[in-house]
Amino acid sequence: MFREDENYRFFLSNFEEYLCKVLDLYSYCLVPSHFHLIVKIKRLIEIHGYLDLNKSDYTDINKIVVKQFQRFFTSYTMAFNKFHDRQGSLFNHKFKRVAIESGEQLKDCMFYVHSNPVHHGLSKTFLDYRHSSYPLILSDEPTIIKRLEVLELFGGREEFIKYHHSHKPVIAKPWLLQ
Repeated sequence: MFREDENYRFFLSNFEEYLCKVLDLYSYCLVPSHFHLIVKIKRLIEIHGYLDLNKSDYTDINKIVVKQFQRFFTSYTMAFNKFHDRQGSLFNHKFKRVAIESGEQLKDCMFYVHSNPVHHGLSKTFLDYRHSSYPLILSDEPTIIKRLEVLELFGGREEFIKYHHSHKPVIAKPWLLQ
């Protein structure tokens, strides 16, 4: 899915173009074979302001989000295929969605997402992995991530860092441990 730095950059750029209209991004990690996103679907009233919707789509938020993901995946696949002189589908499996039910579960899932490169042997520590939201959350760089909301969830910047440093890399998915 990602072969070089330009692929990662283009993926995030496309995310901003197609999905930030319907989703708020809280955390992500992109690894060569897959990606993880923690998002919150915007309220329908917010989405109406961004998209030109058919009348039949006005009340079905799931349909709107799925349609935007389809546009996003199609755009990324077409560009990736052209860039790498290949054909065919890139996203072979349907994406999985899991509802996050609490603030603690959200924090656990963010840690899971940020520690994913360690789990897959791509990095010794998530601190230096470039294709993750962890360093962006701690930086002052402009970002599409809901940085202030994330830091507030953890109780501030120092608590965010402390939480990530005090946890062990997660092997099992935290939402399956309930």
